[in-house]
Amino acid sequence: MYIEQAMKELETGNTLRSGRSLLKQRGSTVLVSTDGWTARLSLSDFASLWAGREFALHTPPLAMDEASDAQYYGKLRYRQ
Repeated sequence: MYIEQAMKELETGNTLRSGRSLLKQRGSTVLVSTDGWTARLSLSDFASLWAGREFALHTPPLAMDEASDAQYYGKLRYRQ
């Protein structure tokens, strides 16, 4: 997706990914996080500086289900 759709997605509360950067809108700013740093950009600065980039919805990795994990390893120990 390009900047117009990205702005709409950010407005609805979605987190986006562009390259190695994660983007999230907080009020009238966009937080851009990459590795060890985060920048805060106004919406207009973000739109002009990131206009040529492509964006995708960020899907965080699935969290481990600790109950299922304990059950699996419990059965594994029982079989040994």
